[in-house]
Amino acid sequence: MTNTGAASSTQVDRAIAFVKGLLDRYASYHNHKESMAFTGLTLFTGAGGAALVSDNWPPAAWGARTEIWAFLAITVLWLGVLAYLRFQLRRRRWAALRVAGCERLLAEWIVSPPPEAHLAPKDREPVKIGRLVKCVDFFWPLKAAVLAMKSFSKDNPATYPSALVDAWVNQEKRGTDALLHERLIVLAGWVLYVVVALFTVRACAV
Repeated sequence: MTNTGAASSTQVDRAIAFVKGLLDRYASYHNHKESMAFTGLTLFTGAGGAALVSDNWPPAAWGARTEIWAFLAITVLWLGVLAYLRFQLRRRRWAALRVAGCERLLAEWIVSPPPEAHLAPKDREPVKIGRLVKCVDFFWPLKAAVLAMKSFSKDNPATYPSALVDAWVNQEKRGTDALLHERLIVLAGWVLYVVVALFTVRACAV
């Protein structure tokens, strides 16, 4: 059987089972990361809300530089929560890309079973995320900051079927709604931070 011929029914069944397994795995991982992200945002919302309704914020016991210490405390807290959110949400977006790619590939295989060449291992073209993109992505989610898959190293050769690699890379270019949801979550955090920070500065000035 040549690489351009049709794959055997056993190969197709194994490929479908493999992609289905990946789909279930990444869907579960996606949901877990979403829950973790909402937990972090909820904790920050609770802390910010408590400061807004508290009669003792900022604490007078912090001395003459209360406004500075209070502003730094809110900023450090938000940056810590933001770092946590960015980690969870990046992994969630990565999983969303893989889930969407697996779904699209399974849908294509319903119409036309994959030829043998599409089941051969393949590596993707080398791609690198720039430092500026990584830096900006910390404060505001960028599409280019998350790859559906990285290139394999020489010591770790490609193992994924070419059809799956192409599906993930194409999905990476198209993106998913996970990016919009991620931006809304981060925006909500930034809005809350600005509100609490302005409230803190104003309370200290009174």
